[in-house]
Amino acid sequence: MLKRLIKNNKKEFALGFIFLFLFALNRPIMSRLIIVNMDMAKGKIPFSFQKILILNLLYLLYYLCSNLFSEKYLDIFMVKSKDYLNRNLIKNTIFNNSSMWYEKKSELINIFATDISTITDNYVQGLIQIIYLVVSFLSAAFLIYSISIELLIYLLIVSILLYTYKE
Repeated sequence: MLKRLIKNNKKEFALGFIFLFLFALNRPIMSRLIIVNMDMAKGKIPFSFQKILILNLLYLLYYLCSNLFSEKYLDIFMVKSKDYLNRNLIKNTIFNNSSMWYEKKSELINIFATDISTITDNYVQGLIQIIYLVVSFLSAAFLIYSISIELLIYLLIVSILLYTYKE
């Protein structure tokens, strides 16, 4: 079903996914920015008020745009997905089998009112959250790897053990 929804709304899903991917990278970028700011404060990098201001403002602009556009395009994708599911339900029940509409009117109204919203709100939104969390995890792992591979291995082992043995 998700393949069909993505196929019918390629542009919105692609743009939403790209901006969601960029938004998921914001914490590692912020971590690197904090490191640069701290290096400037310690004197490891020559201090420049303009440089620090520009870097921080660029990060804030990046954060704002990636969050705003990922929400915008994923919301459009969700609305178009609901519309697609509603249209297909109408086409398959009312137009192809009009007697079914009169026999099971309350069931069909219930599907329009709750089931389609549940599918798009829970199923599609859950898949989008999984994508976001995987990209966030991988980007954070890459950041930790750039600091120390031993630290990354340690954190991965602890994460796996906590996930495996939680009750």
